[in-house]
Order: sequence, then C-alpha cells, then structure tokens
Amino acid sequence: MSKRKTPEARQRTNTPDAGELEAVPSSRSEPAPRPPRPPGGGRLLKATEEWWLEFWESPISNLVDRRSDLRALSRLALLYDERDRALSAYKRKRSSTGSTGQLVVNPFAREIASLDGRISTLEDRFGLTPAARLNLGVVYSDAHDGLSELERRIEEAFSDDQIDEVEDPRLLRAVETTAEETG
Repeated sequence: MSKRKTPEARQRTNTPDAGELEAVPSSRSEPAPRPPRPPGGGRLLKATEEWWLEFWESPISNLVDRRSDLRALSRLALLYDERDRALSAYKRKRSSTGSTGQLVVNPFAREIASLDGRISTLEDRFGLTPAARLNLGVVYSDAHDGLSELERRIEEAFSDDQIDEVEDPRLLRAVETTAEETG
C-alpha cells in the first residue's frame, strides 16, 4: 500500500488536501439522529432493510452528509436489493433455452455481475470495505485501542525481569518503535 504524499510533494495543487479523516463517536449528550427511511417505499427485502439500519448504526455513517449523500446511499441499498433478487432467481434456474434451442446460462448471471461492479463502486465511495476506508484516510479510534491492548499484552509477556533475558535485541527495538509511533 502506498503512503499519502505530503502537501508539499503533491503535484496537483488545485484541490485541497483534506488530510486524515477520523471517525470519532459523537461526545454530545443528545441522542444520535434516527436513521432515514429505507428507500423503495416499503418494498425492499428484509435483508436490505436490515443492512440499511445496521449502516446507520455504524461509525462510518458519521461521515455521511445526510442531505447530499442520501441519494447515492439509497441507490446502493436498491442495488443490494436488486442483486439479492437476481441471485435468488439465478439459483432457482441456472440455465435456460436460447433462441435456437441451445442451453444458455440464465441472463441473471450477467445482471449479477453488472450489479456487483456498480455496488463495488459505491461501496468504495462510502468506505464500506477496509481497503476503501484506508483509501479515504479514515482512521478509527478502535484501531488505536487495539494497538494499546497489544502493547499491554507484550508488556505482560515480557515483564521487566524478563526483558534482560531476551536474546534478540531487534524484538525490543520493534516494540519500542511501535510504542513511540502510536504515542
């Protein structure tokens, strides 16, 4: 994975650098806003409606602008729904008869592949996969908590009296470097 360029090293300067974005849970005492209504006017599959509600409960939803992003996010939900329906139809009948009587793959297979590409594009835009979140520069505070936990476990494994017994000093340098980098 490539590292982000510093603002000085960037060649294209006509677009501002947002820097690293951090999804931080709101510390406000007010309750989280209610999720918007799922698209589709009540005709979505139950699995799609569950995904919609789970998305709005996730930390990544804090980065969504409800006014400007809602249409694209609704489109993603509709694509998920359409894909699930196409997959169900494909599973019921994987092949069909062509115009000259030959056996052909069910046309839903092509539709599923097309939907997968469109879904993948929107998932990347909203940071719904780990790689997409890294590309967007989203950092979760949980990752830092995980690193702190790892450091604590390393310290437990190598208590002060055991550190002197470690034969490979590179191990200690790696642990110290990691601790310094994470603050």
